[in-house]
Amino acid sequence: MSVAAFGPRMTRVAAETADEVVLNLVPPEHIAKVRASIDAIAEARGLPAPRLAVWVTCSVEPHPATHHQLASQLAVYLRPPGYGEMFTELGFGSLVRQARSTTGRHTLVPEIPLELPAAVGAIGSGPEVLRRIESYFDAGADHIGLVPTTADDSDGAGTLAFIREHAPDLVSGPIGAKRPAGDDGIRSLGDGHP
Repeated sequence: MSVAAFGPRMTRVAAETADEVVLNLVPPEHIAKVRASIDAIAEARGLPAPRLAVWVTCSVEPHPATHHQLASQLAVYLRPPGYGEMFTELGFGSLVRQARSTTGRHTLVPEIPLELPAAVGAIGSGPEVLRRIESYFDAGADHIGLVPTTADDSDGAGTLAFIREHAPDLVSGPIGAKRPAGDDGIRSLGDGHP
């Protein structure tokens, strides 16, 4: 069973009950904190630690339409507790304050800088995207679900083709990973990961 968790209480519940904890829209540093937390909770309860998965928005060489798509999606997350504090820690506190004092998220979209989606995703040049994905594994993610943008990349095909070509062990299925999955079915980008 996979459980999406963000705050400390849901993370505790997920660590105690789930086979996998799933995160979304977080930087690698948050992955490291959650990895340490779920490992400690599981150890204290005498349970195996659940896997840690993260959904990572990705886009290779994004165009302005992609930034608008990402900004529109992120504007929703600026206001809620937890996410707002995380974005503040990442240096976007003025946007969080603006989101919490305005009624419409659409007024925020033009204010969201390119750096915000890049802080919680894998956005940029091909090598930047690959390094960013690697950083999620390095921080303790066992599995990454890639969420390609589609505003200027139909079905995310260009981004996924780039990743398939340059890091084929991220892609499962008949187009196949060159490196086989481990016993737990997880494929990894770098050495030393299950």
